[in-house]
Amino acid sequence: MAGRLGGDEFVVVCENVVDADGIAAVAERVARALSVQVPVGDRTVQVSASIGVAYASGPDARPEELLREADIAMYRAKANGRGRFEFSDPGLQARALRQLELEADLRAALELGVAPSVPGPRRRADAEPEGQLFLDYQPCFDPQDGRMVACEALLRWRHPTRGLLSPGAFLDVAEERALMVPLGAWVLRAACAQAARWWHAFGDEAPEVWVNVSAGQMGRDRFPQRVREVLDETGLPARLLVVELTERQALTLSDGVLADLRALEGMGVRLAIDDFGTGYAGLDYLRKLPVHVLKLDGSYVAAIGRDSSGTALAATVVALGRALDLTVVAEGIETAEQRAAVQDFGVDLLQGYLLARPGPVEQVERLVARQAATG
Repeated sequence: MAGRLGGDEFVVVCENVVDADGIAAVAERVARALSVQVPVGDRTVQVSASIGVAYASGPDARPEELLREADIAMYRAKANGRGRFEFSDPGLQARALRQLELEADLRAALELGVAPSVPGPRRRADAEPEGQLFLDYQPCFDPQDGRMVACEALLRWRHPTRGLLSPGAFLDVAEERALMVPLGAWVLRAACAQAARWWHAFGDEAPEVWVNVSAGQMGRDRFPQRVREVLDETGLPARLLVVELTERQALTLSDGVLADLRALEGMGVRLAIDDFGTGYAGLDYLRKLPVHVLKLDGSYVAAIGRDSSGTALAATVVALGRALDLTVVAEGIETAEQRAAVQDFGVDLLQGYLLARPGPVEQVERLVARQAATG
């Protein structure tokens, strides 16, 4: 018996299948039947199915538990390459259940973390009082005069039971469960609202704001238009916004994402490539993208003073960025030796724990006020 569960998900119920081999045979037949090529206009699209399998070990098995186990197995099939089937695994059940709980909690946090208001007197833009999501900001400094010129917005989640979570603890859930778009929209608006507040308060002394985005946010849902709406609503000049993509994402961008990036450049928003150097074999993408900033991958900075080849590579990557007339940022600076070395290489901006750790709005405002006071 087969039926549609919802969206693009279907359920097949098999009776009189006595063992795992029999279940696998059914799953293979279903996978083969759904692996077809479909003509769409002048193109051919390959269709496949990711299948999760759960089976009742006795008469006491509950249908809702079987569905949940099959759903977990299906997502594992997707993660392992799609177009395949996976059995539910009791050993992975606890981890998968935790992921499902995180998804539900993250959806709830997004509902609580309503979009922050536009600039107003002394009101925090990165979290409402009852919200769980908030932003920290890590400054970037000019190596010549030590002035802060930009801040990277970093998402945090104050989870009600798990405590403070960094993005590494939940972004994979957001990506797997189609939450990156609403989550990214919240971050973008919160960061722009706060940056606009700094601009209204400090004028030309206000720092730029750098916002990490995912390629999954672009190429759909009119991303450039949404950015334009956020800038208009918050009053933030486009020149004060930089969007960051990791190099791994930049190497696999679709035509739709490229079009979005060019549209952002057209409105004055700049693009930074984060973790630069990790995909060195694919440097041709730099000719195609409207790149303005390169952020040297922290692994190169960490190698300074420890690994001569790593130090040489760091110098080479910085030289490449400067040859392309791009702003080069050294991130992950933790020692005075690293700072001195990257300055000798000719980087344009510095970021790292040696200079300033990620912190709240007030940390940035103290730095800006100090700079304004000293002229």
